[in-house]
Amino acid sequence: MALQAVAATKGWFKEKGLDVEIIAFDAGAPLFEAMAAGKVEIGHTGSTPIFAVHVTGTVPIYFIGTHGEATPIFKILSRKSIQSPADLKGKVGIMAKGSVNHYFCLLMLQKYGLSEKDVTIVHMDYADHVSAFVGGNGDFISTGTNFWPQIIAQTSDAKILFDGTMLDQPPNPIKEKMFEATTVKREFADKNHDAVVAYVDVLFNRTHRYFTEEATKAQAHKELWDWLKANVNFGASLEELTNLLNQVNYPTAAKQVEYFRDGTFKASFQHQIQFLAENGKIAREFPFEELANSSFVEAAASG
Repeated sequence: MALQAVAATKGWFKEKGLDVEIIAFDAGAPLFEAMAAGKVEIGHTGSTPIFAVHVTGTVPIYFIGTHGEATPIFKILSRKSIQSPADLKGKVGIMAKGSVNHYFCLLMLQKYGLSEKDVTIVHMDYADHVSAFVGGNGDFISTGTNFWPQIIAQTSDAKILFDGTMLDQPPNPIKEKMFEATTVKREFADKNHDAVVAYVDVLFNRTHRYFTEEATKAQAHKELWDWLKANVNFGASLEELTNLLNQVNYPTAAKQVEYFRDGTFKASFQHQIQFLAENGKIAREFPFEELANSSFVEAAASG
């Protein structure tokens, strides 16, 4: 959700001697294409795209932590005539192929005894989601937080059918945490360990506290909303953004060290890796340890 943009605007990276440029991408695929081309060193995406990048070897990366545990804010919209996710069999859904929203949709279908074979998925870029669904295409859509509020605002035939708070509820509860993923290009990280630690310290410590402490979070939300309105296709109101951000958990570096050590990260990501491999979304299953590097949050937590 671009918290790093607020840190950059406030000059916190510069205070650490870092020259950070923020580039916005609609999805993980173009971000990692830019990383492979040498235009980006650190990326913030949903978790799902990083597994495909690792398996294909498009660009060697480390998973170094999370810029948010955001399970509750995931939404799937449908036409108002659809009463339950169980009614989606034979329906047409819109989503970005291989995205974290695609994965979330697969979880929802599994929860209700369905699979991707029971529906027709139309894959399209996030930038086309709003116009497509508002224009009458599709029966349901799994899209990002930048876009579903616009759909609700622009058409009377859309409702929230399912969200992340329902995952662990009956029927068939699914215990799943949807972590956002912060990754770094391995070559850059290996050569610039201290710089990555400094970046992590600013984002996971100073910025995460700024967004969670009662004295500062309202101002943080306003600053992020201003940046999103100016730099990306963001249609939510400040109140809607605030409601979303209040549902996200922003762990400090020390807390993320715990997540690495107690298996919290591994449990979530290993399940996703297995699920994606079984459904043919990535070519092979692999151990989470191939991708993970906790040294940066460990250094930021102890510094």
